[in-house]
Amino acid sequence: MQLQAALTQIEDLLQRNRKLLETVLLLSQALDDTYSINSAEHGAVYPTRRPLSSWKSTMMTAITIRR
Repeated sequence: MQLQAALTQIEDLLQRNRKLLETVLLLSQALDDTYSINSAEHGAVYPTRRPLSSWKSTMMTAITIRR
């Protein structure tokens, strides 16, 4: 019985963690978009970098694995 309760708690925590990861991913995408827009508005002649791209890829992998 205690094992089942512990497993239920773990599942709940994993669901919350997944939701937090998705929120962080959305925020990072918004930051990337803001960075790109800001660079374009200031006439950047260099390619706009996407500073969180590799991090976002890692987060998407974590979210996909969890589903």
